[in-house]
Amino acid sequence: MEPNPSPVSDKNNRSLLFLVGGVALFILILLIIIVAAKKRTPTQNTNTSQNPLPKTAITTKPMPTVVKTVPLSETSIGILSWLDSMKNSAGVYYGSYQCTAKTCEKPVVSYTAGIAAIWGEFQQFSKTKQSSLSQRILKDLATYNNKTSVPTLQNDFWHCKFLYDIASSATSTAEMKMAAKNLCDRAQYHPADVTDIAKLTVHTLNAPDVSSLLKKGVIMDSEITANSENFDRYSAYASDFIAKYLWTGDEQYRNTAYVYYRKAVQVYSTMKEKASVYSILLFANTSVDMYKTTKSDQYKQLALMLKTKYDQKACVRIEDCSMLAYLDNELYKVTQDQIYRTQAKTVIGGLANQIFDADTYSGELQGKKAYRSFTNDVSMYSTRMNGILLGLTAETIQ
Repeated sequence: MEPNPSPVSDKNNRSLLFLVGGVALFILILLIIIVAAKKRTPTQNTNTSQNPLPKTAITTKPMPTVVKTVPLSETSIGILSWLDSMKNSAGVYYGSYQCTAKTCEKPVVSYTAGIAAIWGEFQQFSKTKQSSLSQRILKDLATYNNKTSVPTLQNDFWHCKFLYDIASSATSTAEMKMAAKNLCDRAQYHPADVTDIAKLTVHTLNAPDVSSLLKKGVIMDSEITANSENFDRYSAYASDFIAKYLWTGDEQYRNTAYVYYRKAVQVYSTMKEKASVYSILLFANTSVDMYKTTKSDQYKQLALMLKTKYDQKACVRIEDCSMLAYLDNELYKVTQDQIYRTQAKTVIGGLANQIFDADTYSGELQGKKAYRSFTNDVSMYSTRMNGILLGLTAETIQ
């Protein structure tokens, strides 16, 4: 006779079955979770409501290794929108916008960078004739003529040069011309330079002979005192006073321009290749302005020599490339040789494909739609450079 199974034994067997089944179910669920996690991409989880990013937080990417094609019409639309966002509550432009991989710095107002933005907007208006742009330009000019919004205008770059372009254009309205002239008159120049110029003799105010520079010689100007640290300022100020002379016909402005140019010539003569590419291309642009006012071919030849020498070097910085493209466009205007306009287009197109922030990056809501430069892991969006490139795009490509 078979013995009946013990009630205790049946209970133990059932417990063991439940335990094994539970472990198996746990393993199955764990496997399902692991497989699902592997299939999920890092960007699928977009719910940041529990831990939202700061409003200024973005993610940047390094310089692209694959060249993309960005339509230049897209860059113009993007820059116009971006520039409009680069103003404080009074309508004064910020100088730049800098971002790391995690955050962006709070921008700082610039009383000078906005002039390039206004110039770029005007060149775009000259092409499109959009009434909304006309009103925007007039509003910007009024803001910068308002001493409450912009107390001082201590120049550090082209000022009257940009404004003369606006006032002398056939597209400019009478209201624009008057506002541009008033804004030019607000410019302030470095006090030490103004003092030096007041002491110079009439003889010193002659335009310099730069023919020896064309032969790689050196010019020693005993009547001029120049500081190599001020090379860019000398070049920019010379162009500004040439613009003031062309605007008014006042010979004092022309003489002042000659002094600044002589200072710039002195610095270049002693530094040459030791100067930065940007400084040399800025000086070359000033030499074109000297040609415009004197009609002496030596200045145009000097600009051409400097361009030929330095456009063989790849543009590494946005500042260098902007000055090169501007120089190409100015040489086209004074020579009517289409090759220079073509070269300007090539430089601008290369910048658009390489450093125009047109994309939406991982972690960003949208691209900035503006040109940017890279330094280590920092992206910098410059109001001045974007204004210049906006204007050059309008003049040379659209």
